[in-house]
Amino acid sequence: NIITPEIRTICEINEEVLKYLSQHPQELHNLHPRGFEVLIAKILEDFGFVVELTSISRDGGKDIIAHLKNELVSFLTYVECKRYALDKPVGVKIIRAVAGVQKIQKVDKSMIVTTSYFTRPAKNERESIKNTMDLKDYDDLKEWLGRYNKL
Repeated sequence: NIITPEIRTICEINEEVLKYLSQHPQELHNLHPRGFEVLIAKILEDFGFVVELTSISRDGGKDIIAHLKNELVSFLTYVECKRYALDKPVGVKIIRAVAGVQKIQKVDKSMIVTTSYFTRPAKNERESIKNTMDLKDYDDLKEWLGRYNKL
């Protein structure tokens, strides 16, 4: 088990940690919340985003600022990370809060990433803004981490 107390509070995600988490995704729940944010930032970076972690406290409703820019498109995404236990789903209140920050700050897209799942009301609320907000749950994380199983 490489998720030691030191790794729970990590601020660096290396290939060894990514490979381990790809094989043991349940260990996501043992990461420190900031370590989880760093992990998501690293994954988004590997998908081609330029990322910036916000400050630990008073992040203003966003943990990561992710910018995707290529020859065809350029858009800014605010990412909110919720490292929750599997039995604690993300509710509608968080969807509304993130949507509010996105609207006020005129950001192209927002994403909420959780180690849990989303309640039915949260998914229903997101339906009205599905083109500007993505919800990524534990199953999505396992799929993302599966990319690192080949390292």
